[in-house]
Amino acid sequence: MSAQECTKCAAGSYSLGSGVRFDQWDSMPAGFSSLATSLESGPRGDDGVTCNSSSWVPQGNYLESNRDECTVSLIYAVHLKKQGSVTFEYQYPDNNLLFEFFVSFILFYPFTNGENPVPVFAY
Repeated sequence: MSAQECTKCAAGSYSLGSGVRFDQWDSMPAGFSSLATSLESGPRGDDGVTCNSSSWVPQGNYLESNRDECTVSLIYAVHLKKQGSVTFEYQYPDNNLLFEFFVSFILFYPFTNGENPVPVFAY
């Protein structure tokens, strides 16, 4: 890879460089997972609702979340090699549901004196 050169893309296509684009959702790509939790809790703090069947489901060209009383986080974990950006394209037809985006990451900065890297958290 030390002798990379630019080449022309085929007609009708383009290069993402070192980027990744997810626009086909026939199955859940590697690195993605779901975490379902209930916003409802019983009188002793125990869940009154089980969320075992709640998740994000691939539907071809989009993902669909559950339609129950649980909240489901879509998580993408990846080791980044360089700075970049994250963009979302979404459709949100129900104003009565909670819907939020969070992007969080961990940066590692090594000390100059040879010690192990120290994690610096950024949100």
